[in-house]
Amino acid sequence: MRKEVKQNRLTPRKYLSKAFLDLKTDRASMEQFKSALQTLWDSINLNETEEHANNYLCCFIKCNYYDKYRQIQKA
Repeated sequence: MRKEVKQNRLTPRKYLSKAFLDLKTDRASMEQFKSALQTLWDSINLNETEEHANNYLCCFIKCNYYDKYRQIQKA
């Protein structure tokens, strides 16, 4: 039997370091992140296993973070 998933709303001020809160983010980057996050939420099926959701999460992190840093290092 599966446990009911409890959704918690996280606020950036509560969970992020003050150093991250001071960083300036341009609007285009924020919109791209929001779009990718919405795609992640739409992809995850709560009736599937945790491993299934983990695959989507790994892809989300790779595409939104690691690929950007890899491009910076190549330049």
